[in-house]
Amino acid sequence: MKYKDADIENWPHSWAGVADDVLYGKQVLPYMKDFIAFLKQKNLSIKTVNSHIDELWALGGAIVDELHADKKNRGMEPLKLIFTLIDDEGGPLLDARGNQASFDRTCKKFYLFLRAKYMF
Repeated sequence: MKYKDADIENWPHSWAGVADDVLYGKQVLPYMKDFIAFLKQKNLSIKTVNSHIDELWALGGAIVDELHADKKNRGMEPLKLIFTLIDDEGGPLLDARGNQASFDRTCKKFYLFLRAKYMF
């Protein structure tokens, strides 16, 4: 079994509705890559890390959705926008296709990682 992050560089294109979304998505990626590297160093199973990778991809889509929900979000620094969407309880609501509990676990872990690295 391999990690699912091999195509991470293409994620911004998969999230994008317009060209500006790709540029914004590319600014989000470094935070996600750092988190994935952190998860890999924790000796978690590949299956567990891959689950988090899948949920990070979903979060990226939610981030881009927020760019379209409110035009002011497009001018917001990516880290600040991430912190408006996730917290120590989870992330934004997914549509019916997603597993909210799994998504929230990843968002919570991502939030705690980012908070420790960038805020405190």
